Amino acid sequence: MRSEMRERAERGIIDLSFIENLRKGHEKEWRHILGICDRMAGRYIHDPLKRESLISDVYTQIVEEISSTYDPQYRNTNVEANLIGWLQRKVWDAYRHTWRQRMFENSPDDLPSHDADPDTTLLGDDVTKALLGFCREKKEPARVRQIILLHFLYGHTTKEVARHMGEKFAAVNTLIHRTKKEFAAYLRRKGIDEHHFA
Repeated sequence: MRSEMRERAERGIIDLSFIENLRKGHEKEWRHILGICDRMAGRYIHDPLKRESLISDVYTQIVEEISSTYDPQYRNTNVEANLIGWLQRKVWDAYRHTWRQRMFENSPDDLPSHDADPDTTLLGDDVTKALLGFCREKKEPARVRQIILLHFLYGHTTKEVARHMGEKFAAVNTLIHRTKKEFAAYLRRKGIDEHHFA
């Protein structure tokens, strides 16, 4: 029986004995969990140092909860599917928390500079500067500015922005369409070729 459990653990099979080994602090199972979390976080964060920081936060939560509140047989679901789903929620929640923290740290006068991270923007320098100026002049709430910048400056889709900001897709879509028209007019007033923005 013991050799069968060891064999299942070596193959990375997630079952009740795997969960029990996690609770006992077995290093092999924890390395497997960290690998799963790293792959999940890689969907959202490409920078290895930022990903490592996020996984560290997730790891702390998992260690605290695996022996106390986590139920591997919640609603009689498959143990592996239950654990993977739980880990996905932990990683996503940690990512969303750090993402929102970064977004809301900026005050209205603290919009990102086009020099801050030029590789992450999708627009040319003139249009980027104009977009930042446009946002400052509009004096929209910080949340609206963030939606505008995420979509137009950093290239996130409407769906991604809505999901990240916790807004309804229709509201974000309407805002983006309205902004596109207003910003095109703003570029014309500034003498900047609006076709770079299209």
